Amino acid sequence: MTELLEREQFLAAMASTLQEASTGAGRVVLVSGEAGIGKTTLVERFASELDGKAPVFWGGCEALFTPRPLGPLHDIARQARGQLLSLLEGEAPVSLFSRHSSTHFSPTTHHRPLP
Repeated sequence: MTELLEREQFLAAMASTLQEASTGAGRVVLVSGEAGIGKTTLVERFASELDGKAPVFWGGCEALFTPRPLGPLHDIARQARGQLLSLLEGEAPVSLFSRHSSTHFSPTTHHRPLP
């Protein structure tokens, strides 16, 4: 397994967010940063440590294609097979996000709750 340097705080924060989600409080983790900074490796490590104990859904942006509004969320909604896709298609996204809590992680900054 690849050694992750200085990523313990992000792994711990994601574990804490997962713990909150396990109590029934839905959570979303967003990981952002420049290309090559280790976003995928960070998430893959976290997912591998779960050992199948919780579902992990992936969504992403592809810089070479025309951007899709909320594309990563649509990717996740199709994987989750729940209400998210109908909510994305039926409600204004601002309304959807104002009701749910998210945490944003950037390997170049400290994590912070989204407004």
